[in-house]
Amino acid sequence: MLNLRCSCHEYRMLATGQAEFILSPGTKPWDHAAGAMIVEELGGRAEAGGPERYRPADPRGPLCVVGHRESGVALSDWAPVFR
Repeated sequence: MLNLRCSCHEYRMLATGQAEFILSPGTKPWDHAAGAMIVEELGGRAEAGGPERYRPADPRGPLCVVGHRESGVALSDWAPVFR
């Protein structure tokens, strides 16, 4: 798990393959919208509040972003971390 407390650097590391996934309790669009879009364009996925795709207008969390769709990481595995 990667937690640098800086979304910009976390997404940079995820997009370049230096991290496998990001977990974040918050889903603020200014922290995640651009990074989630970049990761999805590279073949990853961003899920918020369950197995649904992250949408910047939807405040549900936590947010789990994985670098590639084949990753074994699933939000349902990590949701208890934030509760």
